[in-house]
Amino acid sequence: IVLSGTDSDKIAIDSLKGGAQDFVLKTDISSKVLIKTIEFSRERKHLNDELEKANNNYRQGFANSPLPMFILEGPNLIITKCNFAAEKLYGFDDESSLNRAFHELNKHNEEIIIDINLTSFEKTLVQKTKSGKEINIVLYGNKLSQNSELYVCLVVDKTDEILFELKKNKIISEAQENEKKKISRELHDGISQNMVILNLWFSMFKFAPEDDVLKKQFSEMI
Repeated sequence: IVLSGTDSDKIAIDSLKGGAQDFVLKTDISSKVLIKTIEFSRERKHLNDELEKANNNYRQGFANSPLPMFILEGPNLIITKCNFAAEKLYGFDDESSLNRAFHELNKHNEEIIIDINLTSFEKTLVQKTKSGKEINIVLYGNKLSQNSELYVCLVVDKTDEILFELKKNKIISEAQENEKKKISRELHDGISQNMVILNLWFSMFKFAPEDDVLKKQFSEMI
């Protein structure tokens, strides 16, 4: 707390910029004013320390998150910051990802449309990494504050999950097709066996001479 005998706005501002919690003129000082000034200064210092601690925790959480994260700005979602996990997923080098629209990572470069009046959004996208690998991701975005144009965004890579589902469906389809072929073979083999038995059974028949035509017809059928 700075006590001064000079009523100077410049000195007051410079004192606060230098870290002072308050600036009080000696002519205005009293025991009551001094006690309140000390109490308010302590509370402001405590709040500033808590805010700085929260900011440090946020920065560390963003940087060390195992999931890819971005800070995107404005309706065009310009990349202003990304963490190491994002650099690893997309193959970015240093700051090569910054100051570009997030939709430029899309497979066909299609724009991403969001409602700027909402505080959050969710988008399912097909994108490409720097090496050309195709990835399927879900982008979750939340505004830093109601009036902010900055979004804290989380990327969830669904590529392996989708590939697993495709392989699973392919295996199921192949199994079903093999089962159909097996049933068809069994049905065909069963009919063939029945026809052989029927043919043997028919050969044991004794037809009268006048039934030669009927015998020939049955023989052709079998």
